[in-house]
Order: sequence, then structure tokens, then C-alpha cells
Amino acid sequence: MIKNFIAAFDSLNGCPPDNWLILGKGPSLARAPGLAIDDWAQIGLNHVVRSHELTVSHIIDIDVVADCAEKLSDNARYVVIPWHPHVNHAASQNSLDDFADEVQILGQLRDQGRLLTYDLASGARAGHRGDGPVVPVRYFSFEAVFNLLSICGVKHMRTLGVDGGNQYSQAFDDLADKTLLANGHASFDIQFEQVEAQALRHGSSHVPLDVEEPVRVYVAATEDQRLSVKVLEHSIRRHCSLNVEVHRLDQMGIDIPTPEDPGCNLRSGRTRGRQPRAAVQRHADGLRTAGMAHRRNHSGA
Repeated sequence: MIKNFIAAFDSLNGCPPDNWLILGKGPSLARAPGLAIDDWAQIGLNHVVRSHELTVSHIIDIDVVADCAEKLSDNARYVVIPWHPHVNHAASQNSLDDFADEVQILGQLRDQGRLLTYDLASGARAGHRGDGPVVPVRYFSFEAVFNLLSICGVKHMRTLGVDGGNQYSQAFDDLADKTLLANGHASFDIQFEQVEAQALRHGSSHVPLDVEEPVRVYVAATEDQRLSVKVLEHSIRRHCSLNVEVHRLDQMGIDIPTPEDPGCNLRSGRTRGRQPRAAVQRHADGLRTAGMAHRRNHSGA
């Protein structure tokens, strides 16, 4: 019997409760040799199993199984596929069990207890298996993996090769005409809005492996502006999937300077927040953007 990944998660060998690295096919995957990726449990998207040894290989489209058949057994401890895998970018009426009866490598993994499944939202019409939560997805497999791990209780995820844009790493150039944005979307960027909504819901986060966290945001504000700062903090967290710390400068013992020009004297709380630019410059060295600039610089899958 094929076990449900979510139900079996806590008992799976080599699957920790946290500290997961999600590997995609984007350009930043090429930096893997210079990073400590072995410090993390690794889950790879689709064809990543061709080039990396993984804790989990996650596949949605059944044709990827044929493409990677020679590597699946050796490079993945577990292989996770939705109960109704996709054929031509849509959920098949056949179940994973049906495919395991026909595809040799899937049958072998099933017999070894290394083939796992879950109900993906796209399989609703074909009929969910019903032994675990339904995992939402709208555009790309990164969404499914992030949501799957979040449902399992994983709070902190790192990524590499999950870059947005419209390119693969050179290691997957042979797939550019076959799978790159084959579902008709213009860019991988659209997946991040969906992921950020789920991150807010589950209290989970994903951060590129080579980005320092948490992101520290320093706000030039005073006590009478505390509500405005809370609104700002909520907005940042809602639209950013990185771990973020928001600090008010006045709570850090930083005095708000009085302008030398009388014409610039503080007239309102709204104006006051614009004054302490020098203090911001001196004390906001930890300030980083919320990840979008990073993804633009390394755009890909």
C-alpha cells in the first residue's frame, strides 16, 4: 500500500521536523557546490533528482518519472507523487497505484515502501483518496511542495533554484523546449504570490539559501506612531515570505534629532517619521529587501 506522505511524515527515516531545503531547476541551483546543502534535508522538484541526491524527490507530471527513471532509485530516499499524477498538465483519472502497476520503477519503489502520495487539489474531479489534507496548488510544483511541508508542520524552509523568471539552470538546457513554462504561463514569478498567502496562513517561511535571515527592517518612528508601525509590520509580513524583524528606532535608544532648519520642525506625527534620516543611515545596516530583488537577479525556475 502506498502511504500518505503527510500521515507518515513523522515516522519517515531522514525526514526532520524542520530545516528543509527545496531544490528547483532555476539558475541559482548552479551555486550548490559552494553551499552547505548537505546540512539540510533536501526535497527536489521534478528533474532535480537527475543531478542531486535527495531525501525526497517530488514529481507531479508522470512523464518526469520516465525522464528520470534511471536516477530515481539511486538518488532519492523517497519519491512523492500526487494520488492523481498529471498527464499533459492535468490530473489523470488514473491513480498512482494504477501507474505503479504499469511503470516498473514506480512498482519497485512501492514494493520497497519508498513511494508516497498525497491528495493534490487538482485531483478533485478524479476523486481524492481522502486519507489526508488536500494540498493546494495553482501554478507550479514549488507551491505544492511548500504547502505540503507547511501542512506537515515545517516552519523554516530554504530554497535554491527557485528563482522566478523564465529560465532553467544550464544543467537542464535539454528540457528548455520540453518542460520550460510548458503550462502556458509567461514566468515563474506568479507562484510567489500564492506561496506568500500560504506562508501567512501556516506561519511558515522560505528563504533563498544564500540570503541572510532574518531580514531586519528599521522604522524611524516614535511612541505616538506605534499603531502605524504595527500596520506596516503586518503589511510586510503579509507580502513577504522571509523571516522579518521590525524594529522601531526610538525603542533602540536612538534619539530623533531636531532639524537645524526651523522650517523643518516637526509639525505632526506623520512628518516626524521623515526626519531621522541620519539615524536610519547609521543604524539600518541590517536592512535587506524582502527577496524580490534577489529573485530578479537570479531569475529562473
